[in-house]
Amino acid sequence: MPNRARTVLTQGAGRSITGVENLKRVLTVLASRAANTDTLNALAMILSRREEAPKALTGSLVDKLVKMLSQELVQLTSQRSFSMRFRNALLALAGLFRYREVERYALLAGRDPLAQTIRTNLDEVSRLLDSHRRAVRQYPEKKRTIASIREFLDGQGDPNILLLIEDMTGDDVNDD
Repeated sequence: MPNRARTVLTQGAGRSITGVENLKRVLTVLASRAANTDTLNALAMILSRREEAPKALTGSLVDKLVKMLSQELVQLTSQRSFSMRFRNALLALAGLFRYREVERYALLAGRDPLAQTIRTNLDEVSRLLDSHRRAVRQYPEKKRTIASIREFLDGQGDPNILLLIEDMTGDDVNDD
């Protein structure tokens, strides 16, 4: 399939698919793919905006997505790539906390081992941000966002995190 068609289908799925079972199928497919601009866009749209998204998640799906998204954030930060791809990875990761509507203790430190995976990778993102502080546009906003996502691991955090991330602009235009 040509790249443009794949982009339209992947991003379109994130915007238009509805219903718990349909979302579950799309999320399963997206979780099995390598992270790229299109998959992250679709994941961000589904996990942060779809009302039925929490019910479409399963424990194993959340596990796959946590690993994909938190590793992607580390990789993008180490490359100093703070594009829309970075923003969408943050948005999708923060959107996973909505799974608590279904599983009360999901991604909660001390109760869910995945919380440590997120914490470890967010600590690395924070360290990398600090080491490139002068080169990172919107450094304070990025640090606050990472800190707020970390607070969600402890059952706290800004309830408006998804809106704050959506308002964050990308620093470059070279999304691949």
